[in-house]
Amino acid sequence: MTQECSYNELYPLQVLDDSMAPEFPEKCVIVIEPAEVCATGAYVVAEAEDDRWFRRFVRDEAGSERLVALNGGYPTIELKKGEYKIVGVIVQCNNGRKVTHYKPMNPITASSSVDGLFTPPAADSAAAVRAQRLQQGARSGGNGQKVQAPAAPGRGGDGGQRAGQKLP
Repeated sequence: MTQECSYNELYPLQVLDDSMAPEFPEKCVIVIEPAEVCATGAYVVAEAEDDRWFRRFVRDEAGSERLVALNGGYPTIELKKGEYKIVGVIVQCNNGRKVTHYKPMNPITASSSVDGLFTPPAADSAAAVRAQRLQQGARSGGNGQKVQAPAAPGRGGDGGQRAGQKLP
């Protein structure tokens, strides 16, 4: 790991081909966070075979690692220990007005992968249920109690002018 301040700075790159389509179409902008490690299933920029690649990093149960293009028309790059380097992980994709965020340090599991590629958890999965409970807790004040936001001025709350009411 480097000691430079700029090492942790995010930076954008534009995708120049369709190797990662449809998730990352040609001409979209990806945002990279510098990193030397990632979880299996993460989208990465890696140096291998004397070139830089934008691919999905996959590590199987046997420990073999590879870079996989989402578009089947591009080859898979088999990685050998010590002969590649993860340069950064993709944390965001900007495609026109659509922005997608990624969590590159959350590994995919066998139950959430298809042919080594990520698929989102099912709505009734344990992870989805936990996320839903956390969301409900945040809406209810975090301890199960319902909370009500203070009324905005002019909306009938105690703190503001009501419609048609004059200020003293």
